[in-house]
Amino acid sequence: RYDADLAEGLDPVDGVQGNGFPCAGQPGRYYLAYMGVAQPRLTTFNLPDEVDFHAEILDTWQMTAEPVPGHVRGAVTLDLPGRPYIAVRIWRV
Repeated sequence: RYDADLAEGLDPVDGVQGNGFPCAGQPGRYYLAYMGVAQPRLTTFNLPDEVDFHAEILDTWQMTAEPVPGHVRGAVTLDLPGRPYIAVRIWRV
């Protein structure tokens, strides 16, 4: 879903993505992490505890987006497909 507030742009965000992959976003609102050629099976995010977020697993090679069921918050570990070129998008509900 397009959010006009995201037109402000994305900045590097440190300390959110626990596996050390690059993450950009707007703290507390939107996060985008890219795994590149790495093929992790899991990734952890340290999100605010008091806010619900939606999450999607993006396959940038196949051009697919798979929603993560329900909402996520706080320290959350997501299952990944173990393929290269995967990204994770997380946005505030």
